[in-house]
Amino acid sequence: MKTRSGFVSNSSSSSFIILLDDSNRHLANYDYVIKNTEYIFNDDPKVEKRLLDNGYKLKIEFFNKRIYKHFIKNTPILKTTGCDLGRDTSICFGEDLLEYINFLRNESTGDEFNEHLNDLATEIQNIIDKYGLENVLFFRDSDEDMGGELPSELKELESSAIWTQEYH
Repeated sequence: MKTRSGFVSNSSSSSFIILLDDSNRHLANYDYVIKNTEYIFNDDPKVEKRLLDNGYKLKIEFFNKRIYKHFIKNTPILKTTGCDLGRDTSICFGEDLLEYINFLRNESTGDEFNEHLNDLATEIQNIIDKYGLENVLFFRDSDEDMGGELPSELKELESSAIWTQEYH
């Protein structure tokens, strides 16, 4: 996994930190419902059955005389956690953000490949130190629809982020 700071157009996900104020503090709420989409490009009945059994609904679309099967499910937004190193749409605030920083530091210990995770943890910690834990919101947006789509209210704040990180 490569990481780059700043905007990079071919990334697979982008992370943002925004400052919270009276107008947007409510966004630190984790009760968002987001749309997860699975795309099926073959007719594997086992895969389709697994998705349907897991609460996905089938949506068929026609494009260029081809049939595309989309399986869609609305679920709560993911919390950025130790299991997520950059691919899934997610959100993190307060004590959960401190836990994520600790996870990043633990993953980088003694592993040259993952040493960049310690740098990432330090960048996030420096922002918390400057603005205060209760005044920053971390979220990630996957352009591969992994983990669902961000609510539009959060997506609109990407341009006002004080920090961004791109993952490939």
